[in-house]
Amino acid sequence: MIKGIIYDLDDVIIDSYGLHVKATEMVLAGFGIKPDQLKISDKLEAKLLGKRVIEVMEILAKHHKLKVDPRILHQRREEIFLKLAQAELELFPGVKESLRLFKTEGYKTAVASSGTKGLINFVLGKFGLFHLFEEIVSAEDVKKGKPDPEVFKKAAGKMGLKPEECVVLDDSTNGIIAAKKAGCKCIAVPSAQTPKQDLSKADRIVQSLNEITLSMIKQFNEQ
Repeated sequence: MIKGIIYDLDDVIIDSYGLHVKATEMVLAGFGIKPDQLKISDKLEAKLLGKRVIEVMEILAKHHKLKVDPRILHQRREEIFLKLAQAELELFPGVKESLRLFKTEGYKTAVASSGTKGLINFVLGKFGLFHLFEEIVSAEDVKKGKPDPEVFKKAAGKMGLKPEECVVLDDSTNGIIAAKKAGCKCIAVPSAQTPKQDLSKADRIVQSLNEITLSMIKQFNEQ
């Protein structure tokens, strides 16, 4: 029986991909990476989606052969991103509507993100979403990022539920793999802004949170 809904943050709740790219490029430029060197392959870019920012910084530091602690890159990038987000970040359509629907029907809800706790708190505060979520799991709460299932197992546990009692809403290949490894059902909500992702392991694919209905969720009880 499905009792909980777990939301990814980036590009499910917030339209953030472009800002993440911009913040990362600004940080790397500060360490001498020239504009024509900033572009990475589509394959590598797609693989970075869903990973914790510290892991992304570790990969990019190695890729660009930077002799700098990735934790410094991470800290500076977070500061830049939050400044950009203050002015430019937008909520995706259907977020508040879907959350209110689930809450009305008695489902528990959680955010489980590869983003930092600071970013999650900023987003929930900026858009008035704190009261619509019971639990939050951030990058600091797990030892391994997606596609490891830890983040979704932890979110289910914090809600007092088993993973198989939860539906995950995610947009990335890494997130979908993590959800299925955890034992959750998964609805893919792809973003037009992000590199193309393999969504084949998701149980359902929708184009917007507005497409998710109670009957869709209840169908998982019959599987």
